[in-house]
Amino acid sequence: MKDKDYRYDKKWKIILLAFAALIFVLSLIYTNNLMTDLRHEEYRRMELWSHAMGDFINSDPESDIGFLFEVLENNQTIPVILVDADNETIISYRNLDTIKMEDAEYAAEKLEEFRNNGKESFSIIGPDGEVMNTIYYSDSLLLKKLQYYPYVQLILIAIFIVMGYIVLNVSRRSEQNHVWLGMSKETAHQLGTPISSLMA
Repeated sequence: MKDKDYRYDKKWKIILLAFAALIFVLSLIYTNNLMTDLRHEEYRRMELWSHAMGDFINSDPESDIGFLFEVLENNQTIPVILVDADNETIISYRNLDTIKMEDAEYAAEKLEEFRNNGKESFSIIGPDGEVMNTIYYSDSLLLKKLQYYPYVQLILIAIFIVMGYIVLNVSRRSEQNHVWLGMSKETAHQLGTPISSLMA
């Protein structure tokens, strides 16, 4: 009986672990696909933003630049750094900590990080055909948060499984205690009858 219970418990442990692993793997695959789609969308938005920035810089002062300005203002999430032609001096930035970016060392480190993050940079070409500025960008805060989502989900699943396992163990022990209590009462009753007869 005990051996059977042990095998039953082991079977449930394996099922729970397999279930947790399956949820984690499916969540990881789904999140990676979602992140790939979001990265592609952010790339397209940055491409549009860089074109708008180029048109804004090269625009005629007399022309209407309301639409270009609206496109540039529309980027509220993707961190961007705009550098000059020598690719060293930061001209402008967006969606970065303004207080930290005032520190030249921090700004230089951030620019180096953006250069080496594997994302394509965008060049702004002037009227003479030469590169005037370069735009570097990084993942948005939403995309960075999404990277950790499967791991948070795994932790929550693990907590749920551990709690379920504890509850199962407690209920099984409680059931065993009830069985032992019932058996002891029955044994006391069965022993009580012949003893009382003998005493009589």
